Amino acid sequence: MFTTAIRTSRSLINCRPSQIIRLRLNRATYATSSSSSFQAPKTEREVADLLAKARTETERKQIFDSIIGTQKKQDLIKKFQSEETVQDSIGRTKLSTDQTGVDVHPSHSNALLLMYNETLKVLENIPKITVYYQAVHSRTIKNLEIVAKYIDNLKVDKVEDQIKQAEIELEVNLIEHAVYSADDEYQLALKMIKLKVLVKECQHIPAGRYPPSSTDTCWRVSGLGPKSGPVPSYPQVTPGI
Repeated sequence: MFTTAIRTSRSLINCRPSQIIRLRLNRATYATSSSSSFQAPKTEREVADLLAKARTETERKQIFDSIIGTQKKQDLIKKFQSEETVQDSIGRTKLSTDQTGVDVHPSHSNALLLMYNETLKVLENIPKITVYYQAVHSRTIKNLEIVAKYIDNLKVDKVEDQIKQAEIELEVNLIEHAVYSADDEYQLALKMIKLKVLVKECQHIPAGRYPPSSTDTCWRVSGLGPKSGPVPSYPQVTPGI
């Protein structure tokens, strides 16, 4: 089932970045102001732990905004009428989300497929040994499988009921919020790469030996300013002794 959906979405994965941008809705109403007591995560372990412990969409949004910055309110792209916008083959019957400023997304499943697959591509540039990679990769694969199952079983006379079931499995109140969250994950992954924030700190480890303790401390988010030089590499498998 998962494989079938992936084959179905191959043409979507090759879409231009402009198409992905056009799939974003008015995010400002979904974002919330950061609490004065909230402490931005400083290490990749803290990022992963915070995301894992977040129980609500608001908490996850606060974490994302503290790292990638709160984006300015974008003009609402009404009905996604651009010719470059990919539309779902089976349309929505729901006319309102009952949330001010959040319109019904006409192409939610395609948007989710795009963002999840793009996130997986970006994660390929992050060491698999890091907690951040393992947490985000696992969650992205899980959500991709949920969306794939939803697409495989989609029935024209039960669209909204099936969307509601997908919302429950994705743990969101609205499928539009799942699109916001997927975009946040994608933007954060890009930020981790562009700012080169993964810094090796295991110079004390003897050559040819693998640290017996957790390697999570070998990588940290050293800051949000631009870094120079290549992202240091780290062995993906245990080297021989």
